[in-house]
Amino acid sequence: MSKYWQINSPITVHVEVTEACNERCRHCYNFFRLGDFKPRKISWEHLDHTIDELVKNRVMHVIVTGGEPLLALDRTVYLVEKSLSAGMTVSLNSNLISANSENMEKLRKAGVEHILTTLFSWKEEVHDYVASTPGAFKKIINGIMAAQDNDIRVSVNTILSKFNKDDIFQTGKLVRDLGMKKYLVNRTIPSPTNDESLADEFCVGEPEIRKMVKDLVRLRDEIGMQIGTCRTIPQCFFDDLDEYDEFLTRGCAAGKKHLLLNVNGDSHACVHESKSYGNIHEIGLTGIWGNMAVWRTLEYIPAECQACHLFDICDGGCRLVAQKCSGSIKSFDNLRRGAEHLPEYKGGIKDEHIKAARSGRFLVHPDFDYRKENGFYIVRTVGARVDFIDNDLCDILMEHHKNKKALELGDLGEKNVEKLACFIKRNIVISMNQI
Repeated sequence: MSKYWQINSPITVHVEVTEACNERCRHCYNFFRLGDFKPRKISWEHLDHTIDELVKNRVMHVIVTGGEPLLALDRTVYLVEKSLSAGMTVSLNSNLISANSENMEKLRKAGVEHILTTLFSWKEEVHDYVASTPGAFKKIINGIMAAQDNDIRVSVNTILSKFNKDDIFQTGKLVRDLGMKKYLVNRTIPSPTNDESLADEFCVGEPEIRKMVKDLVRLRDEIGMQIGTCRTIPQCFFDDLDEYDEFLTRGCAAGKKHLLLNVNGDSHACVHESKSYGNIHEIGLTGIWGNMAVWRTLEYIPAECQACHLFDICDGGCRLVAQKCSGSIKSFDNLRRGAEHLPEYKGGIKDEHIKAARSGRFLVHPDFDYRKENGFYIVRTVGARVDFIDNDLCDILMEHHKNKKALELGDLGEKNVEKLACFIKRNIVISMNQI
């Protein structure tokens, strides 16, 4: 079990500001909120208390979510401003149906730099069907343009299903044509609160995921698209780990790096999980983190995955997918093939990274931020993405960042050439030739 699981508090917290939504996505983990459900917004008192708890527990990144957060614009703007002023970074999950020049300008002035939105297909009829919302596709396209016109970077996410499994390449091309640079495709994590999400239409297996990966790599190679997935995929699924590096090292963050807070303060280790680990307004974030400690043990991990040499970057795949496919949260992810299929993995480090590490001079990224843990630091340079760096190396990075000193391999020692190459790849340090 990785020592990096044993952190003192979550790194990222998803905060729901409203339960209201203007789409009815067939797979949504909040599908139970439809019908006669009366959506709530987070109260101002609870919002202030939530922010106080995030700050006290040294949370590094806040994801504003819902529901649809644009339907609670006042709360969204307030949460963004307060989080940024406390030193946290912020991103927003929004379908952008309600986006217009006015509310995008408000968000940009509040400090929002990035929004993750969703398109289910480049085909209007497919998107509107999956979203159960006629006209949604056109409104989202307009919303994307409104966000970009206000200098907000937008990335697009697609949930893979039988309806769009053949649409990924063309959807990615549309994303690029609209001016966006990053496209993510995710398999559905079945939610026990939504029978629709358990239907065969969203339970994709090896053939669909292999085609998804192939189409995404083609987008990367042919048009320079930044690609990836938000959902963990077992490392043993891939035939060439370095070729598919964009899909690796994410692991399962549930209860290890992040958690979700509902509008009323109830908590979940995974946004797709129905179990609550307590209410932040009753037991605080420390109490919640303690209650979900089981996620930071090997309790849910199959023994075969525990023994794998890449377990620390894979985490055994998705536990909720395993629960759906086998009936047990302790069983295998349906994409797992076994450690005997694992090729060599160099961490995505190429010869060019090693060459640069040996000969280059670097500055630590200007947005370098860190949080001290027991024996290591959590380091962040961009949004929610973090790295775990042991004390001795991070102390050197911190010194060079503070004093704006040039960093060379000699500062770290020859034995750490691969570490420096990894820092280059992960954008923790920047070549002085690029500045």
